[in-house]
Amino acid sequence: MNKQLSDLHFEQQEKQRFKRSINVLRHNANTQNIQKRKMKCGLSQENKNKTLHSFKHAE
Repeated sequence: MNKQLSDLHFEQQEKQRFKRSINVLRHNANTQNIQKRKMKCGLSQENKNKTLHSFKHAE
């Protein structure tokens, strides 16, 4: 009985570890995609906001 419990516990830990690593990979992929998109746009959103802000003051 005890062996089954420890096996079950181990399995659950493995599943958690697997989920966690998938989440990390997914997060890294998302971060890379966001950075690529920023590069494509030329201006990052932050720079766009600064530019818009300075235009408003220039008027």
